Amino acid sequence: MTRSKLGEMKDVAKDTIQLDDDGQHAVASVPGQAGPRQPGQQTEVVDEVLDDPRVQHGKHVTVSVPRGDVEALERVRERLDVTSTRPAGSTVIVEAEASHHEDTPAEEEPSAG
Repeated sequence: MTRSKLGEMKDVAKDTIQLDDDGQHAVASVPGQAGPRQPGQQTEVVDEVLDDPRVQHGKHVTVSVPRGDVEALERVRERLDVTSTRPAGSTVIVEAEASHHEDTPAEEEPSAG
């Protein structure tokens, strides 16, 4: 796959991102690809979606991944705290909590003195 085709897939994936009214729930779709693919391609597409600011600021994420796309599914699992996966036609729906936690419990903070 040429670099421009990969870039096109990333653009298509980013175009699917939607937010709910309060901006806390992002929904996105990772596009499938017909034919042979090079290792790492789908990982790059997933990263492009999950690094988008609309997804980064949300707390909950729903991502649809083509059924059988193990590389994309594994990357979503690496990047997010997956709460459930379920088949839906030719896709797998992944429900997750965003793993970009910024809150640190008080007992883990260094104490003064």
